[in-house]
Parts: sequence; C-alpha cells; structure tokens
Amino acid sequence: MREHDGRIANASCQHNGEQVVWSDLAQFDHPHTRDPEGLYRYCVRVVEHLLALGFDGFRCDAAYQIPQPVWQRLIREVKSRHPSGAVRGRNAWLHARPDSRDGPGGF
Repeated sequence: MREHDGRIANASCQHNGEQVVWSDLAQFDHPHTRDPEGLYRYCVRVVEHLLALGFDGFRCDAAYQIPQPVWQRLIREVKSRHPSGAVRGRNAWLHARPDSRDGPGGF
C-alpha cells in the first residue's frame, strides 16, 4: 500500500485507542489488491530468495494481518520444496504439521 503522498505505507494497529505504527514493516493490502496472484507470487519469491541464501526459518511480525488462506497456501507451497524450513508467526511456531496449527493463520 502507499500513502497519499506516494510513500510506502507502514503496518499499524490500534492499541488502547492509539494507532501504533511499525515503521520497519510495509503494509500489504491482500483483500483489495488488483493482482492477488502477483502479490502472492511476490511473497513466495521473497521466501524462496531467503531460503536460497541459507535462511531456514522466518519470523512473521503482524502475521494476523495476512489472510489465513494466503498463509496456508504459502506455507504449503514452500514446505513442499523445503520441508525443514520453519515459519514463526508472532509468539507461535509452525512446523507445517496439522497437529501444530494452533492459530487462525495456521501457526
């Protein structure tokens, strides 16, 4: 997403009536994107690039802001090619086993 002045929008949330902005996170707009498949493929390319560099796990801040079907598809696709990789949503680990999914995004 972009701000009205063209800058990349940062992820944010409401906490105790105040807006908290994470200035180090970009805000994606999965529900309203004109190209949902392109946005999804971009996310896969980022994960694949990091795996190629030797990363074997990921922590996903503000994971709840990404729709559950996107997480499920992304995790399934990446795990099919990299079974030992791990994705960590905030405060929960995912090992892509049905018995380990304890949150709405599959974490």
